[in-house]
Amino acid sequence: MLPSDFILKSEKVLEKLEKLSVWKDAETVLIFLSLSDEIKTDIIINKALSSGKKTAVPRINNNNLEFHIIESLDAEFITHHLGMDEPDDTFARINTETLRKENTLILVPRTCLRQKLLPSWKRKRFLRPFPLLFR
Repeated sequence: MLPSDFILKSEKVLEKLEKLSVWKDAETVLIFLSLSDEIKTDIIINKALSSGKKTAVPRINNNNLEFHIIESLDAEFITHHLGMDEPDDTFARINTETLRKENTLILVPRTCLRQKLLPSWKRKRFLRPFPLLFR
């Protein structure tokens, strides 16, 4: 797929997302920074930030998934050995207990679900701290 195709798909995803009540009601959005062969989540991230939603991206730390708050995509990110961009430990970390009290939307890229980048057992282990967020 051409880069322009990813941008068009990204815009369509955002357009559909904005119509959903889970997006409108979300106080916090947890979202991955996209890989080159995924829709461009920066479009969604920028919309979440401009809409005043607390926005956080994941970081793998000692085989645990943590979400760190971002205020802009202009921040410096580091590249994890799996090829994913992620915040370093200077970004404020989200407390999972706080997330349970807020309307939180978690957006997961399809690549992680379909490929061996993040096997099923790892997804379950990483997302274990967020059980009440899945309904």
